[in-house]
Amino acid sequence: MRGMPAFTSVALAGAMTGLAAAQAPGSQPPAVPPRQVMQVLVDPLHPGADVGGVGAVVPTLADAVEWANKHSFGGPRIEIILVPGVHEVQRTIHVPKSLGGLFVRAQAPGVRVVGGPVIAEPAWHAPEGGASARIPAESRTHVRALDLPAEWVARFAGGGLAGPVHAGLGVDVTAGPSEVFVGGRPLVAARWPNGGFAAIERVDDAGSVPRDAADDVPAADRKVVPARGGTFAPRDRDRVARWNGAAGAWMQGYWNWDWCEETLPVDAVDAQAGTVKLGMPHRYGLATRGNFRVVDLPEELDAAGECWIDRERGTVYAWLEGDGAWQAEVAVSVLGEPMFAVDGAADVEFRGLAFECTRATVIASQAARGLALRNCLVRNVGARAVAIDGTECSVSNCAFVDVGGTGVAMSGGDRKALV
Repeated sequence: MRGMPAFTSVALAGAMTGLAAAQAPGSQPPAVPPRQVMQVLVDPLHPGADVGGVGAVVPTLADAVEWANKHSFGGPRIEIILVPGVHEVQRTIHVPKSLGGLFVRAQAPGVRVVGGPVIAEPAWHAPEGGASARIPAESRTHVRALDLPAEWVARFAGGGLAGPVHAGLGVDVTAGPSEVFVGGRPLVAARWPNGGFAAIERVDDAGSVPRDAADDVPAADRKVVPARGGTFAPRDRDRVARWNGAAGAWMQGYWNWDWCEETLPVDAVDAQAGTVKLGMPHRYGLATRGNFRVVDLPEELDAAGECWIDRERGTVYAWLEGDGAWQAEVAVSVLGEPMFAVDGAADVEFRGLAFECTRATVIASQAARGLALRNCLVRNVGARAVAIDGTECSVSNCAFVDVGGTGVAMSGGDRKALV
Protein backbone atom coordinates (compact mmCIF):
# COMPACT_ATOMS: atom_id res chain seq x y z
CA MET A 1 0.00 0.00 0.00
CA ARG A 2 1.66 3.21 -1.20
CA GLY A 3 2.46 5.77 1.44
CA MET A 4 1.94 3.44 4.42
CA PRO A 5 4.91 2.71 6.70
CA ALA A 6 6.70 -0.63 6.40
CA PHE A 7 5.42 -1.97 9.72
CA THR A 8 1.83 -1.84 8.36
CA SER A 9 2.71 -4.13 5.44
CA VAL A 10 4.47 -6.58 7.75
CA ALA A 11 1.50 -6.71 10.10
CA LEU A 12 -0.90 -7.22 7.19
CA ALA A 13 1.24 -10.02 5.73
CA GLY A 14 1.30 -11.77 9.09
CA ALA A 15 -2.44 -11.50 9.42
CA MET A 16 -3.02 -12.98 5.93
CA THR A 17 -0.67 -15.89 6.67
CA GLY A 18 -2.54 -16.59 9.89
CA LEU A 19 -5.88 -16.51 8.07
CA ALA A 20 -4.66 -19.06 5.50
CA ALA A 21 -3.45 -21.35 8.26
CA ALA A 22 -6.78 -21.12 10.03
CA GLN A 23 -8.60 -22.22 6.87
CA ALA A 24 -6.40 -25.30 6.30
CA PRO A 25 -8.11 -28.58 7.26
CA GLY A 26 -7.06 -29.78 10.72
CA SER A 27 -4.96 -26.71 11.46
CA GLN A 28 -4.69 -25.10 14.89
CA PRO A 29 -5.94 -21.51 15.51
CA PRO A 30 -3.16 -19.08 14.65
CA ALA A 31 -1.12 -17.54 17.45
CA VAL A 32 -1.73 -13.85 17.99
CA PRO A 33 1.38 -12.02 16.78
CA PRO A 34 3.04 -9.75 19.33
CA ARG A 35 2.14 -6.11 19.01
CA GLN A 36 4.86 -4.20 17.24
CA VAL A 37 6.72 -1.43 19.03
CA MET A 38 7.92 1.86 17.57
CA GLN A 39 10.33 3.96 19.58
CA VAL A 40 10.94 7.69 19.67
CA LEU A 41 13.84 9.18 21.62
CA VAL A 42 13.60 12.55 23.39
CA ASP A 43 16.99 14.24 23.38
CA PRO A 44 17.01 18.06 23.64
CA LEU A 45 20.68 18.24 22.64
CA HIS A 46 20.61 15.99 19.55
CA PRO A 47 17.20 16.25 17.83
CA GLY A 48 17.04 14.62 14.43
CA ALA A 49 20.08 12.41 15.08
CA ASP A 50 20.27 9.05 13.35
CA VAL A 51 19.99 6.45 16.12
CA GLY A 52 19.71 2.86 15.02
CA GLY A 53 16.47 1.06 15.96
CA VAL A 54 14.68 4.28 16.90
CA GLY A 55 11.93 5.77 14.76
CA ALA A 56 12.89 9.39 15.47
CA VAL A 57 14.87 11.66 17.78
CA VAL A 58 12.95 14.77 18.88
CA PRO A 59 13.81 17.62 21.28
CA THR A 60 10.79 17.62 23.62
CA LEU A 61 8.17 15.38 25.16
CA ALA A 62 5.47 17.38 23.39
CA ASP A 63 7.16 16.63 20.04
CA ALA A 64 7.35 12.94 20.96
CA VAL A 65 3.62 12.70 21.68
CA GLU A 66 2.85 14.55 18.46
CA TRP A 67 5.10 12.11 16.57
CA ALA A 68 3.36 9.18 18.26
CA ASN A 69 -0.03 10.52 17.23
CA LYS A 70 1.05 10.60 13.59
CA HIS A 71 2.56 7.11 13.57
CA SER A 72 0.46 4.93 15.85
CA PHE A 73 -2.54 4.37 13.52
CA GLY A 74 -4.09 2.47 16.42
CA GLY A 75 -1.62 -0.34 15.69
CA PRO A 76 1.95 -0.39 17.00
CA ARG A 77 2.73 0.37 20.61
CA ILE A 78 4.68 3.61 20.91
CA GLU A 79 7.56 3.84 23.34
CA ILE A 80 8.82 7.30 24.25
CA ILE A 81 12.31 7.12 25.73
CA LEU A 82 13.86 10.09 27.53
CA VAL A 83 17.62 10.53 27.79
CA PRO A 84 18.95 11.54 31.24
CA GLY A 85 18.76 15.26 31.92
CA VAL A 86 16.18 18.04 32.24
CA HIS A 87 13.07 17.92 30.05
CA GLU A 88 10.75 20.95 30.13
CA VAL A 89 6.99 20.64 29.82
CA GLN A 90 5.88 24.12 28.83
CA ARG A 91 2.14 23.44 28.52
CA THR A 92 -0.21 20.51 28.98
CA ILE A 93 0.62 17.49 26.83
CA HIS A 94 -2.62 15.76 25.84
CA VAL A 95 -2.66 11.99 25.35
CA PRO A 96 -5.85 11.35 23.34
CA LYS A 97 -7.98 8.21 23.29
CA SER A 98 -6.49 7.24 19.94
CA LEU A 99 -3.03 6.97 21.47
CA GLY A 100 -3.59 3.93 23.69
CA GLY A 101 -0.63 1.70 24.44
CA LEU A 102 1.78 4.59 25.06
CA PHE A 103 4.83 3.81 27.19
CA VAL A 104 6.90 6.76 28.47
CA ARG A 105 10.11 5.71 30.22
CA ALA A 106 13.60 6.77 31.20
CA GLN A 107 16.51 5.55 29.14
CA ALA A 108 18.61 5.57 32.31
CA PRO A 109 18.43 7.11 35.80
CA GLY A 110 18.51 10.90 35.96
CA VAL A 111 15.50 11.86 33.82
CA ARG A 112 13.81 14.99 35.20
CA VAL A 113 10.54 16.35 33.81
CA VAL A 114 10.10 19.96 34.98
CA GLY A 115 7.55 22.77 34.81
CA GLY A 116 9.87 25.74 35.21
CA PRO A 117 13.35 27.03 34.35
CA VAL A 118 16.27 25.12 35.87
CA ILE A 119 19.45 27.16 36.26
CA ALA A 120 22.55 25.00 36.65
CA GLU A 121 24.92 27.91 37.30
CA PRO A 122 22.93 30.75 38.93
CA ALA A 123 24.40 34.26 38.81
CA TRP A 124 23.44 35.59 42.24
CA HIS A 125 24.36 39.22 42.91
CA ALA A 126 23.95 41.86 45.58
CA PRO A 127 20.43 43.37 45.77
CA GLU A 128 20.19 46.74 44.10
CA GLY A 129 17.29 49.09 43.35
CA GLY A 130 13.70 48.06 42.79
CA ALA A 131 11.99 46.24 45.62
CA SER A 132 15.26 45.47 47.42
CA ALA A 133 14.64 48.53 49.61
CA ARG A 134 11.73 46.66 51.17
CA ILE A 135 14.07 44.00 52.59
CA PRO A 136 14.92 44.67 56.28
CA ALA A 137 18.19 46.56 56.62
CA GLU A 138 19.61 43.95 58.99
CA SER A 139 19.05 41.24 56.34
CA ARG A 140 20.57 42.90 53.29
CA THR A 141 24.13 41.68 53.90
CA HIS A 142 22.82 38.08 53.85
CA VAL A 143 20.40 38.35 50.92
CA ARG A 144 21.31 38.04 47.25
CA ALA A 145 19.29 38.48 44.07
CA LEU A 146 18.85 36.30 40.97
CA ASP A 147 17.34 37.68 37.77
CA LEU A 148 14.99 35.50 35.71
CA PRO A 149 14.89 36.62 32.05
CA ALA A 150 11.32 37.24 30.92
CA GLU A 151 11.63 34.76 28.06
CA TRP A 152 12.49 31.96 30.50
CA VAL A 153 9.24 32.54 32.35
CA ALA A 154 7.07 33.26 29.31
CA ARG A 155 7.71 29.89 27.69
CA PHE A 156 5.63 28.15 30.38
CA ALA A 157 1.83 28.33 30.34
CA GLY A 158 -0.02 29.53 33.41
CA GLY A 159 0.30 33.29 33.53
CA GLY A 160 3.93 33.69 34.53
CA LEU A 161 5.29 33.93 38.06
CA ALA A 162 2.42 33.49 40.52
CA GLY A 163 1.96 34.73 44.05
CA PRO A 164 -0.01 33.17 46.91
CA VAL A 165 -3.44 31.74 46.11
CA HIS A 166 -6.61 31.24 48.10
CA ALA A 167 -6.25 27.81 49.69
CA GLY A 168 -7.49 25.77 52.62
CA LEU A 169 -10.27 23.46 53.77
CA GLY A 170 -12.89 23.04 51.06
CA VAL A 171 -10.94 25.13 48.52
CA ASP A 172 -10.08 23.37 45.26
CA VAL A 173 -6.57 24.56 44.37
CA THR A 174 -5.55 23.68 40.82
CA ALA A 175 -2.19 25.50 40.94
CA GLY A 176 -0.12 26.83 43.80
CA PRO A 177 2.21 29.85 43.87
CA SER A 178 5.58 29.91 42.16
CA GLU A 179 8.29 28.49 44.41
CA VAL A 180 12.08 28.54 44.47
CA PHE A 181 14.09 25.32 44.84
CA VAL A 182 17.80 25.34 45.58
CA GLY A 183 19.63 22.06 45.21
CA GLY A 184 16.25 20.35 44.89
CA ARG A 185 14.91 21.67 48.21
CA PRO A 186 12.18 24.32 48.50
CA LEU A 187 12.86 27.67 50.11
CA VAL A 188 10.24 29.20 52.39
CA ALA A 189 8.40 32.29 51.20
CA ALA A 190 9.39 35.17 53.53
CA ARG A 191 7.03 35.10 56.52
CA TRP A 192 6.38 36.06 60.11
CA PRO A 193 6.62 34.40 62.54
CA ASN A 194 9.48 32.34 61.16
CA GLY A 195 8.14 29.34 63.05
CA GLY A 196 4.61 28.58 64.19
CA PHE A 197 1.82 31.16 64.27
CA ALA A 198 1.01 34.47 65.96
CA ALA A 199 -1.97 35.06 68.22
CA ILE A 200 -5.06 37.15 67.53
CA GLU A 201 -5.72 39.49 70.47
CA ARG A 202 -8.95 41.13 69.37
CA VAL A 203 -11.58 40.65 66.65
CA ASP A 204 -13.27 43.90 65.58
CA ASP A 205 -15.31 42.26 62.84
CA ALA A 206 -15.59 38.49 62.37
CA GLY A 207 -16.55 39.04 58.73
CA SER A 208 -19.20 37.07 56.87
CA VAL A 209 -19.39 33.31 57.42
CA PRO A 210 -19.56 31.41 54.09
CA ARG A 211 -20.25 28.14 55.92
CA ASP A 212 -23.65 29.50 57.00
CA ALA A 213 -24.71 29.78 53.34
CA ALA A 214 -23.68 26.24 52.31
CA ASP A 215 -26.18 24.01 50.50
CA ASP A 216 -26.23 21.44 53.32
CA VAL A 217 -27.51 24.02 55.82
CA PRO A 218 -31.33 23.80 56.20
CA ALA A 219 -33.01 26.54 54.21
CA ALA A 220 -34.57 28.03 57.33
CA ASP A 221 -31.16 28.43 58.96
CA ARG A 222 -29.19 29.44 55.89
CA LYS A 223 -27.66 32.93 55.97
CA VAL A 224 -26.70 34.40 52.62
CA VAL A 225 -24.96 37.77 52.96
CA PRO A 226 -22.42 39.69 50.86
CA ALA A 227 -18.86 38.43 51.33
CA ARG A 228 -16.93 40.53 53.85
CA GLY A 229 -13.42 39.95 55.16
CA GLY A 230 -12.89 40.18 58.91
CA THR A 231 -10.83 42.73 60.84
CA PHE A 232 -8.57 41.81 63.76
CA ALA A 233 -5.73 43.08 65.96
CA PRO A 234 -2.63 40.86 66.39
CA ARG A 235 -1.18 40.53 69.87
CA ASP A 236 2.15 41.90 68.58
CA ARG A 237 1.08 45.41 67.58
CA ASP A 238 4.61 46.61 66.82
CA ARG A 239 4.96 44.10 64.02
CA VAL A 240 1.93 45.48 62.17
CA ALA A 241 3.90 48.63 61.28
CA ARG A 242 6.13 46.53 58.98
CA TRP A 243 3.14 45.63 56.83
CA ASN A 244 1.72 49.14 56.52
CA GLY A 245 1.30 49.85 52.81
CA ALA A 246 2.91 46.52 51.87
CA ALA A 247 1.49 45.44 48.53
CA GLY A 248 0.46 41.85 47.95
CA ALA A 249 0.38 40.66 51.55
CA TRP A 250 -1.34 37.36 52.32
CA MET A 251 -2.00 35.60 55.60
CA GLN A 252 -2.32 31.92 56.41
CA GLY A 253 -4.07 30.87 59.57
CA TYR A 254 -6.38 28.76 61.66
CA TRP A 255 -8.70 31.71 61.96
CA ASN A 256 -11.36 30.12 64.15
CA TRP A 257 -11.10 26.36 64.66
CA ASP A 258 -7.73 24.61 64.87
CA TRP A 259 -8.73 22.10 62.17
CA CYS A 260 -9.66 24.63 59.49
CA GLU A 261 -6.69 26.34 57.84
CA GLU A 262 -7.10 28.97 55.11
CA THR A 263 -4.82 31.35 53.19
CA LEU A 264 -6.44 34.75 52.58
CA PRO A 265 -5.37 38.07 51.02
CA VAL A 266 -4.91 41.22 53.09
CA ASP A 267 -7.11 44.16 52.11
CA ALA A 268 -5.69 46.87 54.40
CA VAL A 269 -3.31 47.41 57.32
CA ASP A 270 -3.85 50.20 59.85
CA ALA A 271 -0.54 50.68 61.65
CA GLN A 272 -1.93 53.33 63.98
CA ALA A 273 -4.80 51.17 65.15
CA GLY A 274 -2.72 48.01 64.94
CA THR A 275 -5.36 46.18 62.89
CA VAL A 276 -5.52 44.09 59.73
CA LYS A 277 -8.52 43.80 57.41
CA LEU A 278 -8.70 40.65 55.30
CA GLY A 279 -9.72 40.77 51.65
CA MET A 280 -11.88 37.61 51.86
CA PRO A 281 -13.98 36.04 54.61
CA HIS A 282 -12.79 32.97 56.46
CA ARG A 283 -15.04 29.94 56.09
CA TYR A 284 -16.16 30.12 59.75
CA GLY A 285 -15.49 33.78 60.49
CA LEU A 286 -12.72 35.11 62.77
CA ALA A 287 -12.38 34.29 66.48
CA THR A 288 -9.92 35.29 69.19
CA ARG A 289 -8.91 31.64 69.61
CA GLY A 290 -7.49 31.76 66.07
CA ASN A 291 -3.89 32.32 65.01
CA PHE A 292 -2.12 33.33 61.80
CA ARG A 293 1.10 34.17 59.99
CA VAL A 294 1.85 36.68 57.24
CA VAL A 295 3.44 35.23 54.10
CA ASP A 296 5.20 36.38 50.93
CA LEU A 297 6.42 39.79 52.10
CA PRO A 298 9.96 41.09 51.49
CA GLU A 299 9.60 43.07 54.73
CA GLU A 300 9.78 39.69 56.51
CA LEU A 301 12.79 38.25 54.65
CA ASP A 302 14.82 37.96 57.84
CA ALA A 303 16.04 34.37 58.20
CA ALA A 304 18.16 31.80 56.39
CA GLY A 305 16.14 29.57 54.07
CA GLU A 306 13.65 32.29 53.15
CA CYS A 307 13.04 33.91 49.77
CA TRP A 308 10.78 36.35 48.00
CA ILE A 309 9.99 36.66 44.29
CA ASP A 310 9.56 40.12 42.81
CA ARG A 311 7.10 38.96 40.16
CA GLU A 312 6.94 42.32 38.41
CA ARG A 313 10.67 42.42 37.71
CA GLY A 314 11.33 38.68 37.63
CA THR A 315 13.89 38.73 40.44
CA VAL A 316 14.37 36.19 43.22
CA TYR A 317 15.69 37.39 46.58
CA ALA A 318 17.00 34.71 48.93
CA TRP A 319 18.99 34.16 52.11
CA LEU A 320 20.92 30.89 51.75
CA GLU A 321 22.99 29.12 54.37
CA GLY A 322 26.64 28.37 53.58
CA ASP A 323 28.80 29.68 50.76
CA GLY A 324 28.34 26.49 48.75
CA ALA A 325 24.59 27.01 48.55
CA TRP A 326 25.03 29.94 46.17
CA GLN A 327 26.56 27.63 43.57
CA ALA A 328 23.75 25.04 43.78
CA GLU A 329 21.21 24.58 40.99
CA VAL A 330 18.14 26.83 41.18
CA ALA A 331 14.70 25.97 39.82
CA VAL A 332 11.53 28.07 39.83
CA SER A 333 8.07 26.58 39.30
CA VAL A 334 6.01 28.37 36.65
CA LEU A 335 3.74 25.90 34.81
CA GLY A 336 0.18 26.45 36.06
CA GLU A 337 -1.61 23.56 34.34
CA PRO A 338 -1.22 19.76 34.33
CA MET A 339 1.91 18.37 32.70
CA PHE A 340 -0.01 15.45 31.17
CA ALA A 341 -3.72 15.05 30.50
CA VAL A 342 -4.69 11.48 29.61
CA ASP A 343 -8.04 11.86 27.83
CA GLY A 344 -9.73 8.45 27.68
CA ALA A 345 -6.64 6.56 26.50
CA ALA A 346 -6.01 2.95 27.53
CA ASP A 347 -2.79 1.28 28.66
CA VAL A 348 -0.65 4.38 29.14
CA GLU A 349 2.36 3.95 31.42
CA PHE A 350 4.96 6.31 32.86
CA ARG A 351 8.03 4.63 34.37
CA GLY A 352 11.29 5.67 35.99
CA LEU A 353 10.81 9.45 35.68
CA ALA A 354 11.22 12.30 38.16
CA PHE A 355 8.43 14.88 37.85
CA GLU A 356 9.24 18.12 39.63
CA CYS A 357 9.13 21.91 39.87
CA THR A 358 5.57 22.68 38.79
CA ARG A 359 2.72 24.69 40.28
CA ALA A 360 0.01 22.29 39.20
CA THR A 361 -0.79 18.60 38.73
CA VAL A 362 1.69 16.21 37.15
CA ILE A 363 -0.75 13.73 35.60
CA ALA A 364 -4.52 14.17 35.27
CA SER A 365 -6.81 11.70 33.53
CA GLN A 366 -10.44 11.36 32.53
CA ALA A 367 -12.00 7.96 31.76
CA ALA A 368 -8.59 6.31 31.41
CA ARG A 369 -8.16 2.53 31.48
CA GLY A 370 -4.99 0.84 32.64
CA LEU A 371 -3.12 4.10 33.33
CA ALA A 372 -0.01 3.28 35.36
CA LEU A 373 2.63 5.34 37.14
CA ARG A 374 5.54 3.15 38.23
CA ASN A 375 8.92 3.71 39.87
CA CYS A 376 8.60 7.49 39.64
CA LEU A 377 9.58 10.38 41.89
CA VAL A 378 7.12 13.26 42.24
CA ARG A 379 8.48 16.22 44.16
CA ASN A 380 8.25 20.00 44.52
CA VAL A 381 4.69 20.16 43.18
CA GLY A 382 2.48 23.09 44.20
CA ALA A 383 -0.94 21.43 44.16
CA ARG A 384 -2.49 17.97 43.82
CA ALA A 385 0.23 15.75 42.36
CA VAL A 386 -1.71 13.00 40.56
CA ALA A 387 -5.44 13.02 39.76
CA ILE A 388 -6.70 9.85 38.08
CA ASP A 389 -10.23 9.12 36.88
CA GLY A 390 -10.67 5.71 35.24
CA THR A 391 -10.58 1.96 35.71
CA GLU A 392 -7.77 -0.56 36.30
CA CYS A 393 -5.37 2.32 37.03
CA SER A 394 -2.45 2.14 39.44
CA VAL A 395 0.32 4.10 41.12
CA SER A 396 3.05 1.81 42.42
CA ASN A 397 6.53 2.08 43.92
CA CYS A 398 6.51 5.88 43.61
CA ALA A 399 7.79 8.51 46.04
CA PHE A 400 5.98 11.80 46.72
CA VAL A 401 8.06 14.54 48.35
CA ASP A 402 7.19 18.18 49.13
CA VAL A 403 3.75 18.21 47.52
CA GLY A 404 1.50 21.22 48.18
CA GLY A 405 -1.79 19.28 48.01
CA THR A 406 -3.12 15.74 47.80
CA GLY A 407 -0.53 13.18 46.71
CA VAL A 408 -2.80 10.86 44.71
CA ALA A 409 -6.53 11.27 44.10
CA MET A 410 -8.30 8.37 42.38
CA SER A 411 -11.89 7.99 41.26
CA GLY A 412 -13.83 5.88 38.81
CA GLY A 413 -15.37 2.48 38.40
CA ASP A 414 -19.01 1.49 38.83
CA ARG A 415 -20.18 1.09 42.43
CA LYS A 416 -23.37 -0.80 41.53
CA ALA A 417 -21.53 -3.29 39.36
CA LEU A 418 -18.58 -3.48 41.79
CA VAL A 419 -16.19 -2.58 38.97
